[in-house]
Amino acid sequence: MAEFQIIAEQFSMDNIIPIFIRIMIATFFSGILGILSGRKGRAAGLKTHILVCVGATTAMLTNQYIYSQSLSGDPTRIAAQVISGIGFIGAGTIIVTGKQQIKGVTTAASLWTCACLGLAIGTGYYSGAFISWLFILITLTFFRKYETKLHVKMLIHEIYMEVSSQQEISDIINYYKSVGCSLYNLDMQKAKISGGENMISLFVTVSFPHGVDIESIIDNLRNATGIHYIEIL
Repeated sequence: MAEFQIIAEQFSMDNIIPIFIRIMIATFFSGILGILSGRKGRAAGLKTHILVCVGATTAMLTNQYIYSQSLSGDPTRIAAQVISGIGFIGAGTIIVTGKQQIKGVTTAASLWTCACLGLAIGTGYYSGAFISWLFILITLTFFRKYETKLHVKMLIHEIYMEVSSQQEISDIINYYKSVGCSLYNLDMQKAKISGGENMISLFVTVSFPHGVDIESIIDNLRNATGIHYIEIL
């Protein structure tokens, strides 16, 4: 009965509203940063930014709750170890594919946020855990659809190319700019193709203008001298 009484007290309006406002502000601020990052084709986009910020907010709220209940010692020592330790598990879910694409960042952020939720639930901080869970659920469902639509609208694509020399890279950059494209995250690596010939592999994030024929642009580059291979990832 005592546990149900604690739950009832935590879910009173005087207690719920401040928690809701703090997590809502965290979602809003981090969401803006996530949108700006997503527009540049970064691996950590809208969902990842929100999950990390909401998780950090939950951890801080839990810390305040623990202190209000104990008022002595250091009740946050184990929680601090959990928050830092879960980072190693999250890092294990992040991989870089053979085409230099980063996968699993959102999964890692989701695991870390779940660790923060576990701390809140384990200390009996049910109201904070419940509100955080609601925002996380919205992030992983509603914002996922929004982020997908945002990328489609922005026409952002990862392009992989194999070229003979740096001169071709300069020509490629000038060509993209001439058709109104914006380039981000340009990465060059030396490589060898099956015949043993030295090549430069090029990974670049390209933002295409609205209404442009992307396939036509790619075909023009594919037929250019010095470009041996090109693919939209």
